[in-house]
Amino acid sequence: MSLTHCPACAHQVSVAARQCVSCGHPLKASGGSNKLLGIGLAALMTLTVGVGVYRLTPTTENLVPELTSIFRSSTAPSESQDSWASTHTVINRLNSKDLHKELMAYSIRVNRLTPYKPNPLVTLHRVAFQGKPVHLTYEYELNAMTSKQPVDFESIAPMLQRRYCTDPEFELAAANAVPVTWEYYDDGRLIYKKTVAHCGAPF
Repeated sequence: MSLTHCPACAHQVSVAARQCVSCGHPLKASGGSNKLLGIGLAALMTLTVGVGVYRLTPTTENLVPELTSIFRSSTAPSESQDSWASTHTVINRLNSKDLHKELMAYSIRVNRLTPYKPNPLVTLHRVAFQGKPVHLTYEYELNAMTSKQPVDFESIAPMLQRRYCTDPEFELAAANAVPVTWEYYDDGRLIYKKTVAHCGAPF
């Protein structure tokens, strides 16, 4: 039996499977023309997402850009960011059942990659999904580098607000007004917590 990799979680699945047995991501059986069409669509989607990320958040770096850009100047979300959020609210608003399913699948996919360390300052340890009420929490642990280069957490707040409203990673949450909380721990002790639940003024 031929196997392929799930595009969502990279788990090996049969080419005839309709969905991934690991994360539930929908799949289509591979055929000659379907495979060629799939490659073309994947290339187009990659190009589209790449252009969108470049135009909307040129400083975004994977899952935790707020600390890598901590010493760059930052501002609160602009009117154009609010317009972006309003447009995507219409496009991506889901019913409660579908929203719950999508966010749960998302948290499972991200947690397969943790602990995740894209920079010397923090490591993402877990994304916690809460169903009632719907809520996402990102739990980070500070790394040893912060003892030499302390983090000014108050300056992170506008970055988290901007990220919630403009980063495609949070498009589904922002469009459906799902609160997102960032928690930062130092040796297991919570030292900073920030929640954003809407675009506009900081929550």
